[in-house]
Amino acid sequence: VISDEKNHKVRRIPEPEPEGVVWFALSATYCRELKAQALLDGEGVENYVPMHYVVKDSHGHKKKSLEPVIHNLIFAHCTRETIRRVKEGVAYLQFKTMREDGKNVPIVVPDSQMRDFKGWKGLSSSLPDRADGGWWWRFPWWRAWPPRLWAPTL
Repeated sequence: VISDEKNHKVRRIPEPEPEGVVWFALSATYCRELKAQALLDGEGVENYVPMHYVVKDSHGHKKKSLEPVIHNLIFAHCTRETIRRVKEGVAYLQFKTMREDGKNVPIVVPDSQMRDFKGWKGLSSSLPDRADGGWWWRFPWWRAWPPRLWAPTL
């Protein structure tokens, strides 16, 4: 915290930008997470899109397909400079952010939480409500941008 004697204001010292390789949470609008994944793969950036199998019934025929668990969500493991270079000119790929001191700060997921999330076997086709403590609510970075469509039911 810095105290400004002249204006009598107190402000928080901003945390330094993450250095090195970190996991960034990104949004690929309009369900283009697989297109974003292909773009990141082409650039040589490690990435992760949580996927699960869904069985759909179409005119009496069941079809099993692999789909993203959370649409629009993708994680990229790289430096800030690399992700900015890759995102340049790609309008549908955006940082997931959280509000901090009046600014939108990109969400960085710690390696340990990302490792736990990638290894989680509880991924299912029906995401639970936030209120019942579902699997995805156990990861603090997810709580930074709680989805409005999954409001707790009273």
